[in-house]
Amino acid sequence: MGIIKKASIPQYWNSTLSSQISKWFKTVIPRNRFQNIIKYLHVADYKRNVARQHPAYDPASRFSPLLNYMNRQFLRYIIPNRNLCVDETLISCKGHSVMRQYIPSKAAKYGIKFWVLCEAATGYILQMHIYRGKHFDPKPNGQLQGTNVVYDLLRNTNLLNKGYHVICDSFFSSLHLANKLLEARTYVTGTLRKNRPMPQTIKNANPAPGSAIYMRKGQVVCLAYRGEEDKTPVRLLSTLLPAQELPTHRPRIIQQYNKHMGAVDLDDAILSAYSGEHRKKKVWQKVIFHLFHRIMLNSYFLYKRNTSDNPPMSHLKFIQMVIESLANVCTQIPRARQRPHRLQLDILPGRKERDCCVCSSRSQGVRRRSRTICSHL
Repeated sequence: MGIIKKASIPQYWNSTLSSQISKWFKTVIPRNRFQNIIKYLHVADYKRNVARQHPAYDPASRFSPLLNYMNRQFLRYIIPNRNLCVDETLISCKGHSVMRQYIPSKAAKYGIKFWVLCEAATGYILQMHIYRGKHFDPKPNGQLQGTNVVYDLLRNTNLLNKGYHVICDSFFSSLHLANKLLEARTYVTGTLRKNRPMPQTIKNANPAPGSAIYMRKGQVVCLAYRGEEDKTPVRLLSTLLPAQELPTHRPRIIQQYNKHMGAVDLDDAILSAYSGEHRKKKVWQKVIFHLFHRIMLNSYFLYKRNTSDNPPMSHLKFIQMVIESLANVCTQIPRARQRPHRLQLDILPGRKERDCCVCSSRSQGVRRRSRTICSHL
């Protein structure tokens, strides 16, 4: 349904208008059966859910078993490259939920927010964590939320103390995160907000266009760089990359950050092409279908990583082949019950009559006569 897009789900079985007929859907599954599957689809035992007023209430309990299973399976099939990317993604949703967030910088603006750790080179998702709101996921006292998010993502994927390099934006990046990851033999590169702790030389720096100012303390390098056409400088830090300029006179830290930072946004752009999302009454249902699309996208990345096809299939072709495969191996749908075959009746000649074979029984003293008989008798 992400490839063939229609206004609503029942329109895929529309047979009244010849211009809107899609015969394939009818051959695979009846409309009523499909709608019942959607209606009763659950990935968790909802009977165990507690009331909202209960102290143990979890707004993500409807889909958390699927999310946890995804995170475990994503790590089974890949050893990620050194460069990783951490960012946030938003599932577009305007339904009522305590988890709904407002992010004006996103295209959807309103929705359910996830923290995502992925491989920077391919966009393969390694871990996704739901943000349930400040009431259920409060910020620790004296600590930045971004620091805890990055550290938890790496710890749950067992990627600490292995020399990985994390690229993140200014929401996550800080000197506190850099020092904490260095203790776990993990490196970070990211932009810095001006209101975060940093050397005063970098905070108040105003370099000339096309120039940069560096400062180092141990393995931490801070940078203030102003592009040729920029009015204000951008501030970055790195615990892996050196204070080096490329032949293009751009700092290497800037070049590596621009190269590896957009993996999560690229995933969102690829998903939007064939998402085919329709309006859902329940927020958790929309999250479940979005997670299904994430599984499909990760499967495509695995195919590209391991295939011998030259060239590999496009994303669209891959989805089409998966659909064809699932449609061929699905169980045969029972056909609609056919009407019983009607017997042909003949009228006896003259005024002859015989005992009715249905309602006449001489043994019980009931005798009823009929002037018709079956034609095969």
